[in-house]
Amino acid sequence: MKISEVAKRVDLPISTIRYYEQIGIITDEHVLRDQNNYRVYTSDIIHHLNVVKHCLAVGFTGTSLFSGNA
Repeated sequence: MKISEVAKRVDLPISTIRYYEQIGIITDEHVLRDQNNYRVYTSDIIHHLNVVKHCLAVGFTGTSLFSGNA
């Protein structure tokens, strides 16, 4: 699925999803590239991002999610 569809399903801005890729919260296992080099996300990205949102809601930071530190 395209980044715009992911953004709608998890209610996050596209820029946030790109940022999560940049800092390593979204790993390559969730992102493929099509023939035009556009991002194509696997279906499990929805669950992954919902878990991230819940972790952030209870006080984890984005960098602690990436580094494994709480």
